[in-house]
Amino acid sequence: MAKRREAGQGCLHKRGEYWYLRVRTEGKIVSRSLKDTVTGERPRTKAHAARIAGIVALEITRGDRINLNGRISTNKVPLQSLDNVYRQAFEEQWNEKRRRWRATVMERFFEWFPTVSGVSHEALGRYVNARLSGTSERTGKPRNSATVNRELGELRRVLNWAAQIGRIDKNPMFGFRFLRESLHRERILTVEERGRLLQALTDERFAFIRPIVLIALFCGLRLGEITNLKWSDVDLKAREFDLLRTKSGRRRKVPIPRLLIKELEAIPKVSEYVFPSPRDASKPIKEIKRSFHTLMREAGVETFRFHDLRHCAASMMLFNGADLRTVQEILGHADISTTSRYLSSLAELKRSAVEKIAEDALNGTDKE
Repeated sequence: MAKRREAGQGCLHKRGEYWYLRVRTEGKIVSRSLKDTVTGERPRTKAHAARIAGIVALEITRGDRINLNGRISTNKVPLQSLDNVYRQAFEEQWNEKRRRWRATVMERFFEWFPTVSGVSHEALGRYVNARLSGTSERTGKPRNSATVNRELGELRRVLNWAAQIGRIDKNPMFGFRFLRESLHRERILTVEERGRLLQALTDERFAFIRPIVLIALFCGLRLGEITNLKWSDVDLKAREFDLLRTKSGRRRKVPIPRLLIKELEAIPKVSEYVFPSPRDASKPIKEIKRSFHTLMREAGVETFRFHDLRHCAASMMLFNGADLRTVQEILGHADISTTSRYLSSLAELKRSAVEKIAEDALNGTDKE
């Protein structure tokens, strides 16, 4: 005698060219034809049908109702089912770090907002207060507004997309105001500090970190883009980095100055990664914070982060005549307004250059 399926269990079957899902709910069996919620096409393979069935089964067992337009009632649709479809559409564009981060963030949202109906402005306010009153799991320090805004931004993207494809009627976050973020002054190296840094990098103690720092300083690459560089991303003949794993998910090509060509040619190729982990060459290096802090202390440079090297690169490019659009493409900014922030740093660089000329002239050390 066949074993009776429990509520929530189902099976796939094909009738003609269409795939169907049969699910047992409390008291009845529901049968539903399957189609891709992203493209609207019918699944052609059993594997594709199974992926769609997982989402549909969750909707059926939770009592969601689909109207004639294919939209699910907003007060019933599970947030997790929306995120499942969203990930299927976009996760190939994300790097591993982003996948891990958003998985943690979205799991928290699933607990706070099991269904879309729970995403009210009042509930979002409680979420924000709870996050700000707690401390970071990673650093143990109080969370700042920027961290909470990034989390809210991820939820808003999922809901915006769901509304665009007709999975929900509208985004319940519409009109919710994000937190005001404190502005940070862009920190750039003075001419003297840059000279001391380059001098410190000649020390053999910093041989392994030297090319990493120089790439950030002269090319403006992010730390993650540098540490995840593979030799397949480096074209020494064309003198350019061909970046596939970027923050924005878009491919980007960045020129390599001749100075760095020699540095890269000197690096032994012991792995597919340009900068492999000392413990496992099959993985990229992860931690350089301690060595970088030691380098900054040796160079006599204070209150300076690794990411500030990227600010320095942008400012030096602008100072030497590059236009904003060119700098935007090199740095990989999605919006040129982000690049324009460095114009204030450019003003400081100009002032520093004038002061240096005047100082050298007064001290009699200026050169023709």
